[in-house]
Amino acid sequence: MKKFNLVIILLSLLVVFSCKKDKEILTDEVPSTEMVEDSMIVQDSSEMGSNTIQTFASPPEIQGCSSKFAANESDFKQGKFVYVDDYGNTAFVKINNKIVKISMEEGDFDPSDISKTLKSETGVVTMKGQQIKQVGESTYFKGEMTIENKNGTKNTTPIYGKCGC
Repeated sequence: MKKFNLVIILLSLLVVFSCKKDKEILTDEVPSTEMVEDSMIVQDSSEMGSNTIQTFASPPEIQGCSSKFAANESDFKQGKFVYVDDYGNTAFVKINNKIVKISMEEGDFDPSDISKTLKSETGVVTMKGQQIKQVGESTYFKGEMTIENKNGTKNTTPIYGKCGC
């Protein structure tokens, strides 16, 4: 009976301490303040306005396989993106201090070269570029992105980024 009680106590301690360890791991991976603020101001694509393109951290909705683009390689390495998508359902751009969420259709991505046009009732996001290298499951691209609002105002920025898992 003593062995049984000892086993129960040890298992209980193991469960308690392993749960506490998981919580510590999760607290080490808390997203940056910028990411939390940006994810709270996500707007529908009807909010494109005058379309001043800005950088933002990857939204928490994007996990796993994705395409992420910045204005240059330095911004890309720092996680300052101008465009992020989840490989088929949703794309994000930051315009006029708001992250705009745009619905995508399957097939909006060509893995060899970028040739993407995403349309909404208020504007168009167009991306064009070429593959510059392949590293494992990730493909790196360089090109340009143009955002045009419904009034015809266009804003173009160079892009550098990758698509992969």
